[in-house]
Amino acid sequence: MLEFDEFKYLKGDYQTLIDGFGDVKGVKELADEIWGFYDSELYERFVNTYIYTDKNQRIVRFKKEDRRKSKMSKLAFDNMSMPIIYHPPLTDLITFLEFYRIYSFFVDIYITHTGKDPSYQELMKIQLCKLDERLIFALEEFDTIQKTSPPTAEYFQKLKKVRWKNKKTKKLSKKIDSLFGEVKGLKWGINDSTTVEISENKFIIFLAGCSAVNDGRDKIDENDIVKAYKTYFKLLKTDLPALVGRLWEEVRSEVEGED
Repeated sequence: MLEFDEFKYLKGDYQTLIDGFGDVKGVKELADEIWGFYDSELYERFVNTYIYTDKNQRIVRFKKEDRRKSKMSKLAFDNMSMPIIYHPPLTDLITFLEFYRIYSFFVDIYITHTGKDPSYQELMKIQLCKLDERLIFALEEFDTIQKTSPPTAEYFQKLKKVRWKNKKTKKLSKKIDSLFGEVKGLKWGINDSTTVEISENKFIIFLAGCSAVNDGRDKIDENDIVKAYKTYFKLLKTDLPALVGRLWEEVRSEVEGED
């Protein structure tokens, strides 16, 4: 009886991605990075954080009246749709929930690096330090950019209208997601219906939409997809407690002056 090669399908997805989209800048490097997640202790901590952290308790501590203190959050809430069932193209590709997902990822990555649930004060700093603005407007440069454009209602009105450029772009997104999903399935038993898999996929689409709007377009192309994944992976590796602390000190007087 032949011994099962657990990397058989992983190798197949990797090669299919390279054969089909190797001409897209950054795809080969992205595929190699995804392959490396199989042995990533950091990503394993993130997966465990995402799956096992009590999010309901965190939501209780994150008071409802605080959720719209962020200017970005308020503008997104006022200008994006909130369908009961997410089902593009019958609904917007990017809705308010796709936007608001960024705070959940911030918190889970924060916990991944600290190993403990953040206090209420830390949660407020995460939401109000303007990391959301940096991530949305600067993407990969979220930790180095000095200043971003002020958020506007028009930005979110454009974001809600974003669509796929064509079938090729959507296919690239699915091929990358398939490779990433194979890694997660082999190592941690995560499948397409697992919450972390669904959330990551929607988060990537959100970041890709931001990339398109930042470039003055209403269609997500192949480069947007690559940039979104690279941004997400960089965010995962970033020492978020240190970054949030630094950004909070930069905006603290401004934020506290608004209270």
